[in-house]
Amino acid sequence: MLSGGIISALSLVATLQASEVPAAQAEAYAALVGLGFELNSDFTLADAIGYEPPQIPGARYLTHDEFMSELGTGSTRSGDVYIVAGPETAEADIQPANLARDLVWTMGDQWLPADFYERDPASWLELDGVYFSDDFALIDFERIENPGDYASLLERLARLGGGVATVANVRDHLPPLLLWELGLGSASIDFDFNGAPVHWSLEVEDDWVDPRFFVWFDELVEQTGSDTALYSFNDGQSDLFFIAAPSTAAELARLVDQPLRDWRSYRGDLQ
Repeated sequence: MLSGGIISALSLVATLQASEVPAAQAEAYAALVGLGFELNSDFTLADAIGYEPPQIPGARYLTHDEFMSELGTGSTRSGDVYIVAGPETAEADIQPANLARDLVWTMGDQWLPADFYERDPASWLELDGVYFSDDFALIDFERIENPGDYASLLERLARLGGGVATVANVRDHLPPLLLWELGLGSASIDFDFNGAPVHWSLEVEDDWVDPRFFVWFDELVEQTGSDTALYSFNDGQSDLFFIAAPSTAAELARLVDQPLRDWRSYRGDLQ
């Protein structure tokens, strides 16, 4: 007799296939749902699969190989350059691990409309907090530039794991921009957790997040009494964060075929 979890997964695959989502992507998403990771209700799997982030006007988007080729030939041109993934082979496109991996990284991203950079910047805040999923958070480690950046980071992490580590009254302090760029001054964040005030003093290093921030957030998760912890996958400059039980995190790492970063293991080094 089939278990309830298997029946639910099969039903989800059938539903997604009926909505013309490719079978391979439907099965990859069903596997994620089976582990407890889902898209937010405002988005469908088709939305996630077809999403293409808006491009910044005047910027150039190159694969790593294209960028290195320009450097080697000395033919670089002016303008900001963003490194993007190169096209996959047809065979790689249908590999279950690749499909699941692409999905989770999209699920952790913020949704932005195709014409985002053509809109009045005053309207950008209206889209703040619109994410494909609250089960993953894609965090660029070079993100601290303005007051409120540490606060928004904490609030983003606090949405993970069903909001297991709830925070309130979040406010941060950053030094003046000139001092910040010189690596001088101090940064801090204050908030309430479990009804008690919390203060973290943070190191300043250009626009990089103090990595202790994530270790300390994992301590908040532990203090809730939950059997979960903070984990992530790394792609170089960014990490995809999530909260899960150790067995679930290990199974997800196998599913997406990526090394697992356990932030609890950094406590001795980053304190």
